[in-house]
Amino acid sequence: MTGENRQIQLGQLLTKKQHRMTCIIGGKCKDGVVLISDRKITYVDKPSEFRNKLHRDYYPIVTGGAGGSKVYENFRHKLLPQLQSVQWKEIQVSGIIPMYSSNENNFFNYQNRISQIVVEVNTGEPDEYKTELLTAIQLSSGDAILTYITKDGYPTNGQLYRSIGTGAQFSYVFLKPFYDNEKEITMFKLARLGYFAIRFIGDFNIDDGVGGKPQFWCVPNTGGLFNDEDRQNWVEQFERESDTIIKNYKLRNIDAFLTPDG
Repeated sequence: MTGENRQIQLGQLLTKKQHRMTCIIGGKCKDGVVLISDRKITYVDKPSEFRNKLHRDYYPIVTGGAGGSKVYENFRHKLLPQLQSVQWKEIQVSGIIPMYSSNENNFFNYQNRISQIVVEVNTGEPDEYKTELLTAIQLSSGDAILTYITKDGYPTNGQLYRSIGTGAQFSYVFLKPFYDNEKEITMFKLARLGYFAIRFIGDFNIDDGVGGKPQFWCVPNTGGLFNDEDRQNWVEQFERESDTIIKNYKLRNIDAFLTPDG
């Protein structure tokens, strides 16, 4: 093998390894939209680290990006000055963005500007590093909206649920039956399910780029946005339940799904 070929193979390995970095779940609920993410960032040349992957850089908008972490950070740095003409503080309101308006600060204009930033930061990047987004946006009237934005900057609204990242394919094992059978989907129920799904994928090393204590943001149709740090009682319950289910599954495998009476 020539030195050039070895360099090519090493570059491919680095690209693949750095791309295996996330699982972000988004879902529409009766009372709002939830985004849930793992926290693991994987490197080739140093140990993995754990940090937040969901961000509320602009009051009524939460974003999460899959792909190269540096590209997503570049997106975040460009997002704030593009969107925020007023320095909003920790206000507790039911949204500040109208769906339709003669004012340029309406939902579709914000969405288009976000999409343009995605195109800008992805330009010239290898496909493995390009970022794709899930966003949750609270409106001044109407329900909060879940949007998926592709690496090419194309937005899709109206989906009930969506996952991005290398762990996405595994999350649908939990999400589809939930949305097919759950009669009343609330933010609490989806946060609970997504939290467990990410714990399961990470604890069983189904995707080695997924791990850490899950993070979530809830964007209600009305009222203040809140995250896992604001709902420690939720986190304690989700951790306790996930620990129990994973422990039972390790001990009993498929029998763990059976009730005591068989």
